[in-house]
Amino acid sequence: MRKIEVYGFIFWLLTYLFISTFEYIVLYIIFALIPLDQFEIMNSKYLPKKIYVIILPCMLFMTVLHVFVSLQSYNMMHTLSLCSLHQLQGTPLIKDAFSKYETVQDRKFGESLSDVYDIPINVINNILYYKEDVVRKYNLN
Repeated sequence: MRKIEVYGFIFWLLTYLFISTFEYIVLYIIFALIPLDQFEIMNSKYLPKKIYVIILPCMLFMTVLHVFVSLQSYNMMHTLSLCSLHQLQGTPLIKDAFSKYETVQDRKFGESLSDVYDIPINVINNILYYKEDVVRKYNLN
């Protein structure tokens, strides 16, 4: 399947979603603006009360607001303060060839951290996808 086909399908889905959502919004506004007497003339018997025209958007807004505030509060409760000693990591969780020190205490006073640089892509590929048979087959050593 080509990329253009995937993009076309996603665009078609979004258009369909937008049009159907737009239709519901138009019906909602029509229900909000037309008096109930007009609906009774059209023999519509099962209609919600007009108070729901105001209640539903307010409930939707408060739900979204509650989710944002709750997630932010949850993240703030589980974030360590910057002056906490728990921010210092003792032993690294993954010991690899790029770790310079075993623990924070192994560093000598005044010794700085090593420079930050990108790891070359061939090193990353060797770490993640190293297979002996592939190395032997293509002479990658």
